[in-house]
Amino acid sequence: MLPAAVANEYPPPPLIGRPFAQTAIPYSILFVVGTLGNTAVLAYVFFITRSLKSSVTALGNTFVYIVALCAVDLLVTVSIPFSLSNTILNNWVFGEFGCKLHWAVELSNKMCSTFILTALAFDRYMAICHPENKRVGDGGHSRYFRIPLYSLCTRHKYNYFTFIDLIVTPLILSAMPPFASLIIDRKEYRQSCVKISHKEFRASHGNIDGKREIHQMRQTIFITIFLALLSIALIMPVVFSATVRSFTGLGKYVTQKEETYEVVKYMCVDGMRRDVKLLVVGFLVVFAFVLPCSLLTFFYSKIILRLRRQQRTMLQSRIPIRRITIYTMAATLFYLSCQIPFWLPQIYGIMCMVFGYKVNPSYITLTYYSHLLPFVSASFNWIFYARLNSQFKKGLVLVTERLIRKRTK
Repeated sequence: MLPAAVANEYPPPPLIGRPFAQTAIPYSILFVVGTLGNTAVLAYVFFITRSLKSSVTALGNTFVYIVALCAVDLLVTVSIPFSLSNTILNNWVFGEFGCKLHWAVELSNKMCSTFILTALAFDRYMAICHPENKRVGDGGHSRYFRIPLYSLCTRHKYNYFTFIDLIVTPLILSAMPPFASLIIDRKEYRQSCVKISHKEFRASHGNIDGKREIHQMRQTIFITIFLALLSIALIMPVVFSATVRSFTGLGKYVTQKEETYEVVKYMCVDGMRRDVKLLVVGFLVVFAFVLPCSLLTFFYSKIILRLRRQQRTMLQSRIPIRRITIYTMAATLFYLSCQIPFWLPQIYGIMCMVFGYKVNPSYITLTYYSHLLPFVSASFNWIFYARLNSQFKKGLVLVTERLIRKRTK
């Protein structure tokens, strides 16, 4: 329920001039880039799945993660105008329901996106560091075993790759050339990129891998839905307690007709008691920041070390380990650079509440600017897990060519 209105109340003065520009321009850029980028990725995924129809399972669980991440990020970027309006007007004007919705959307970026990114990192870790747990047996090819590695097939005498390996394509390594299948002879320990078409693979492997692809995609969808529901369950206490409060005693406003109004400011707050807030914020810091960041660091460190060892043991391969390392670290550091500055003030606030420290005045300013970083993450994440993905580029080309052929007939 909204707080009772004060007689002859007047809202606080909005931002004008330079403060207005410093606030409106960054938020507007993030809104445009994030909304257009995430919408374009989702539209592309919808378009390519409609075009491929029954072959969509060959795209692997990468697309499931991309859809989930882009959907959450799009939800966050769409909420930017509400945060911008609240900051510029210095007043909450969207009511009680809008306040609860605001908290739900803001926390979803910090919980759901983090959980999905961690699950995606684990998927890549298992695919690269423990490929034997992902693929068991290869049908008639009993003398060979498959190792998923990036290989510059364009520099080899064959210019083909197996599209099946898209199922375990690490998204963080998405800027690299197509994910090739490296076939290694156990006796001679030779390696080469081989020419295998999708039809030939199906002919030699039957329907086993097709069922496996469907099972893996369904499993990924289930994991994504479970993580989304878990995130909703974790943020519900904050959403239910969120409310709009009025603050008076901010001064008087006198009009030209000499009418006096009391300045009243409405704010969307969490509405929790001090002890409950301390417990909830501490819980969120651990499960939405400390634990996921630790897991991300572990998974990607293992991936980099594994790829370096494979480069040393396979001297003939042309694996662009330097580029793989750079893009892996770039994506991880981008995520951490947007999350760490946001969560550090929260940790500082907890320490002040627990030990009774006096809050530094600069803490308020730091907290204000740190709230912008999750919007930065939501607005530019799509570049890392979509724009740089070579499979997205190739899929777009294939679908475009098919569409052109239909129109020219």
